[in-house]
Amino acid sequence: MLVNNAGIMLRENLLDPAFLPVAEDHVTVNLLGTIRMTYAFLPLLVGQDDAVVMNVTSTLAWVPLPITPKAAASSRSWCWTRSLRPECRWARGSSRSRDLLRACSDPGNLG
Repeated sequence: MLVNNAGIMLRENLLDPAFLPVAEDHVTVNLLGTIRMTYAFLPLLVGQDDAVVMNVTSTLAWVPLPITPKAAASSRSWCWTRSLRPECRWARGSSRSRDLLRACSDPGNLG
């Protein structure tokens, strides 16, 4: 099982160009970090029947918070996970309902 759970949430000011590196950091850590880790482990996992990749995102993917670019990275991470699902089924040579991928959003707000 691979659990991608790393992420950051920094403040930004969209009206200040000096905050562009903050947005870039969100994309690098919250999106590209998930993609890089998945690519690194997927060749080992795709051949195992009990393998799972769980990508943890944030509720901010659906309910943006105006002080941070985390919402954009979370939304993209969720979409990337959904698009990877049929690719993994194809790579496994199967259309089985049991997926290799799981997307988990807002794990800290379950109740």
